[in-house]
Amino acid sequence: MNDGIVLVDKPRGVSSSRAASVVKKIYGANKAGHGGALDPLADGLLVVMLGQATSFARFALGAQKSYLAKVQFGAQTETDDSEGKVIFQSAPPPGLQQRAQALLPEFCGEIMQTAPQYSALKHNGSPLYKLARKGEHTPNKTRNIRVDEITVAEPQTNDGGGEENVLYFNIRAQGGFYVRAFARDIGKMLKCGAHLSALTRTSSGAFSIKNAAPLDELKNADAETLARRLLPIAQALPALPKTELPPRDIIKMGGGKQLPANNNNGDMITSVYTPAGRFAGVAMREGGALKPLRFLHWTRTETNNA
Repeated sequence: MNDGIVLVDKPRGVSSSRAASVVKKIYGANKAGHGGALDPLADGLLVVMLGQATSFARFALGAQKSYLAKVQFGAQTETDDSEGKVIFQSAPPPGLQQRAQALLPEFCGEIMQTAPQYSALKHNGSPLYKLARKGEHTPNKTRNIRVDEITVAEPQTNDGGGEENVLYFNIRAQGGFYVRAFARDIGKMLKCGAHLSALTRTSSGAFSIKNAAPLDELKNADAETLARRLLPIAQALPALPKTELPPRDIIKMGGGKQLPANNNNGDMITSVYTPAGRFAGVAMREGGALKPLRFLHWTRTETNNA
């Protein structure tokens, strides 16, 4: 019971890698990863991938994710969140909510976003946050990101709602979007500075926070509950097109061989299943061939019951 997906409601103050490590120990898995990190400041949905599921993590990283973000206006910090030193302060303009709302269309669609200096992106092999802590200046890392929607949300009364110069935002964006950078940039546009003061991830791909278990609950769960919480690997993949292959071809692909394929619909990544509906792996239709990308271990050895 150590290959699959576990939905975790990560608490604040715990890193994503630490949360994944705890779940790994609970399930006795040989390795663990996740489908998109959350900063220690943030809480909410963390898709933990155990055992063979870690081989498919990269296909889940780009899944659309949803957040509830709490942004404090009037101060910019060096880390773009509440844990950093304030580097700029100015009073927010009158009509803050209306002015911020008018700017939101500029953050939606295909946009170029500059990652925070304190981020896990690397420069010359070193994470930016480690270089920033040493006081080393690095070139800005700018990437193309798709943002599907940002709206002003209702104040959260259970999280200090009604605070001065605070706005909440509902955000839907593809993987790789930095909510801290959004807070920083909208603060700059309003010429008052802003930073992220709280963040909750509410969904990732097809998964919702409503179905996630707190870490403490998993620590105290019985075997039956843990088994029920372990989801099939295929559920963590985005809505990929499906390719059905006979067992003999799946065994070939599991061994690393390519197969001829009709690519009339263009190159694409596809999930591969047996005729009986058993998930086998992920392949790429490219250049008239079906090329294996990641396949489960059973496809390398099994010849029956596939």
